[in-house]
Amino acid sequence: MAPGLLLDRPSVSDEKRDLGDSPAEGEPMALPTWNRTRTKRKKRGPGAEDDAFQATVRKGGRTAINNTRLTIGVFVAVIVVISIVVYVYASQQSKRSDATRILATAVGIEARAKVGEPEQLPDGSVRNPPFPLLKEEAQRAERVNKTLEELASAQGGSAADLNADLVRAAQKVKFGNHAEAVTIYRRFLDKAPELHPLTFIAREGLGYSLEATGDIEGALREFKLLGPEKGAFYRDVGLYNQARLLEKLERTDEAIEIYRQYNEEYPQTEMSMAQQEVRARLEALDPSALASAASSDPAAILEEAGVAP
Repeated sequence: MAPGLLLDRPSVSDEKRDLGDSPAEGEPMALPTWNRTRTKRKKRGPGAEDDAFQATVRKGGRTAINNTRLTIGVFVAVIVVISIVVYVYASQQSKRSDATRILATAVGIEARAKVGEPEQLPDGSVRNPPFPLLKEEAQRAERVNKTLEELASAQGGSAADLNADLVRAAQKVKFGNHAEAVTIYRRFLDKAPELHPLTFIAREGLGYSLEATGDIEGALREFKLLGPEKGAFYRDVGLYNQARLLEKLERTDEAIEIYRQYNEEYPQTEMSMAQQEVRARLEALDPSALASAASSDPAAILEEAGVAP
C-alpha cells in the first residue's frame, strides 16, 4: 500500500463518529464535515438586508403564525367552497347524463324498435338483439310515452325534457291528435333558448299541425318564419309550404310568385328539399318560369347549341 494513502485514511474513532456513534467521555462531538462545506450560511443581524421577495415571504410567515386560527379557518372555507362547486357541477352533469339517457331510450324505441321474438341459439340461450324488441306494435307508443313520463317526473324542466316535447308532439301527430300537438310545439318554442338547434323541427311541425286543424292562415305564418332570410337553413321547405298553402287559399298569383322565388334561389340544376314538387307546380301553373330559368342556365345553352358541357 502506498505510504501516502495511510496519511489520508481516517482513524477508527473518526469513522465511528461519522457513523453517528457517541463520542468518548470528555471528547467534544464533531459536526459532519459535509454540512460545513456544502451549506452556505448567511449571518443574520441588525445590519442584514433582505430583498423584497424575502421580506414579503418572511412577513407573510410571521402574520400566518400570529393568526394561525384565522389562516386555518380561511383555508378550510376555501376548500369547502371548492368542494361544494365541484359537487354541484358533478351532480348537474350526472343529472344531465341521466336525462339524456332517458330521452335517448324513448327515441330509440320509437325509431329502432322491432316487433318479434328474441333469437334462440342452438344451446338454448337467447341472443339479445342490438335494438329494442317489442311483442306487438301497440307497445311502441306505450313504451315511448311511459319513458317520457319518467323523464318529466325525474328531470322536469331540464334541457332533455324540453327536447322531449318534440317527441311528445310527434306522437300526437302520429295518432291524429293535432290540437294537442299544436300546444306542445308552441310550448317548446316558448321555452327554447334563442338559436336552439331544433327550432326548425318545432316550427315545421307546428305549421303542419295547424294546417291539420284547419288553421291555414296560422300555418302560413309559421312557414314564413321557417328560414325567413335568403340562404337560411331549411328556407326551401318554408318557401315550398308557403306556396302550397297559398294555393290552398286560392291565392294563386301569390303562390306562383313564391314558386318562382324558390326556383330562383334553388335552381333546378341544384339539389333542394322540394325540387321535384316545385317543378311539378310550375309546369302546371307557370311553365314560362322553367323556360326562362333554363334559358339562363349555361349548361342548357351549351346543350341547345350541341356542345357538350
